[in-house]
Amino acid sequence: MNKSPTWILVMNGSRAKVYQLTTFPKIAEVTTFEHPETRLHTHDVYSSKPGRVFQRGGSTRHGYEGTEEYKEIEKEKFAKTLAHHLSTAFQKGEFLRLYIMASPALLGSLRKVIEPQIYSSAVVGEIAKDMTAHTVAEIEEHLTNL
Repeated sequence: MNKSPTWILVMNGSRAKVYQLTTFPKIAEVTTFEHPETRLHTHDVYSSKPGRVFQRGGSTRHGYEGTEEYKEIEKEKFAKTLAHHLSTAFQKGEFLRLYIMASPALLGSLRKVIEPQIYSSAVVGEIAKDMTAHTVAEIEEHLTNL
């Protein structure tokens, strides 16, 4: 077993893959996560138009819209799911070092929900780019540039 197991998390808003570093920079896939809810369109989720509200002191009506969009909420949920998985795996010693490759917005969401101990002691590199559609060889090439 590797003395210092290293994972590479490659993610976007609806998909994530976890790789293990075998021999730098070679990697092998450990697991995959899917969050199809993020790919749904808002009209597929909500069956009717937004509610209506009356303006105070008058008869003017406006469409009521929530302050957060559905996809953003689902991306936050997915980031929390991944953070929980990372926490459990880190506590079990499945990895000691972590590289993260994600879009800038999702990277920010993950930073907010990942445990500070994991972030400060395990995260050794980040790439703020969605690499989920890239090949393993391309991911390995990006690792050599970190």
